[in-house]
Amino acid sequence: MTHKLPHPSPYNDLTASMYGIPSEMVAVSFLKQKPNLFQRIIDSFRPAPPSKNVSIEMSDSEGGKNPDDNVKKDETGLHRSLKNRHLQMIAIGGAIGTGLFVGSGSALAIGGPGALILDFIIIGFMLFNVCMALGELCVVFPVSG
Repeated sequence: MTHKLPHPSPYNDLTASMYGIPSEMVAVSFLKQKPNLFQRIIDSFRPAPPSKNVSIEMSDSEGGKNPDDNVKKDETGLHRSLKNRHLQMIAIGGAIGTGLFVGSGSALAIGGPGALILDFIIIGFMLFNVCMALGELCVVFPVSG
């Protein structure tokens, strides 16, 4: 046996009865919880989901009703075709800064030219490897924009 309440609430207007006692059915919605910091860090290392980017080149196939039928679609919109020379130029361009040249004057006065050359070789080797690794990460996990 079901009953309707005389003044139903705008949020829950369904009623039901159990053993002859009227009771209301209430719809409950929960907000999606924000992932914790650890889960967000782990998710940030996942590759970007493929987007539906469109190329501007048209193919020679016959036209259909949809104007996007002849348009070639790219999976990610990014091309993973960096060559070794590109990575080297990124590494060299990113590693050389004004602080290197400003600090080299006092290092030359204190340590002499041999120590300065040795320091440039050691630090240059370390920076080159770090920047090569960063370039590889940019290719593996691309971020457009």
